[in-house]
Amino acid sequence: AVVGLPCHIHGIRKAEMINEKLKEKIVLHIGLFCSGTISFLGTEFLLQKQGIKKEDVLKLKYRGEGPGDMSIKLKNRCEIRLSFAEYWRIFSSRFFTPTRCMLCYDDMNVFADISFSDPKLPGLKGAEIGKSIVLSRTKVGKSILQFAQLKGKIKISPTRLDKIMQFHYDELFFKKDGFTPRYNILKTLGKKMPVYTNLNTSQKKAKSSIFGWITILYYINAWFGSKYYFYKLLQFIPLKRMLAIPMRIRRLLLKL
Repeated sequence: AVVGLPCHIHGIRKAEMINEKLKEKIVLHIGLFCSGTISFLGTEFLLQKQGIKKEDVLKLKYRGEGPGDMSIKLKNRCEIRLSFAEYWRIFSSRFFTPTRCMLCYDDMNVFADISFSDPKLPGLKGAEIGKSIVLSRTKVGKSILQFAQLKGKIKISPTRLDKIMQFHYDELFFKKDGFTPRYNILKTLGKKMPVYTNLNTSQKKAKSSIFGWITILYYINAWFGSKYYFYKLLQFIPLKRMLAIPMRIRRLLLKL
């Protein structure tokens, strides 16, 4: 079995297309929902914001504690915990998003047999630990979940897909609506592009709405954030406000 982000599962599936032995060996693909990863500069920036020198860090886990909490253990044995909301509001500005994440249309890991997400649904607040949103995408995935439930290893409660999509709206807007304009612009700029062999024809030909073009602003953020000389200036920029700009433009256009 393999566990990975959408880009990992894309790569594994492609490798299986040209390597039959690999395809025979991998019997299960488990995928995580993903809004994007961050660069090493992003990690350094976060540590600086916390007043921590990177050489003082003994161990760092982004999602190792509770439902998304970050754990930073220092060499002096002190430990700092940050909630997902605390550190993701910095990274969601896209200043530290790698170019490859800008070329991804997949938030919910569509090529996995089973996809998992944090429990972003009403009624679960305060009871998130040990709970996940689970989507079975293939017969293999469905049969394994049913078998695990039958054996009493897991408990499954049904929910509606539209509720899941509602609570992942921002991520889906960025990845789905903005995919085509970002792809076309980066291709024009001569960037190396991933080949989505399994991407359906309708999505390849789809013309993004005007709202999708707003996500180009995020690529501009990512370009600046990848430059070390500009990275120093980010210490003085209110990233939370920068994040809000594309969404505010979108809301303004919706009112017109």
